[in-house]
Amino acid sequence: GVRVFDGSIGGLGGCPFAPGAPGNVATEDLAWMFSELGVEIEGDVSWRELARIGAQFCEYTGRKNTARVFAAMRAEAGMDALRSTFVQECKRLSL
Repeated sequence: GVRVFDGSIGGLGGCPFAPGAPGNVATEDLAWMFSELGVEIEGDVSWRELARIGAQFCEYTGRKNTARVFAAMRAEAGMDALRSTFVQECKRLSL
């Protein structure tokens, strides 16, 4: 079976020989997938930490982060902020 998977943080990269190639599989997406499948991976960095590092690296380089877990975490953070605003408004209106 396959024992080695290649990925790149934030999905950065691409192929210089294939114009318009979107990039590579994000390392943090691979780590999440293996975590969900219960597959042990080498290293002591969680997929959440990899996603944080990927976000910082993409921001630093100005490249788009194509990691799916990054998008999911960003959406989750947005929902948390919306939920917090909703709760505050309900308290203000004494609902």
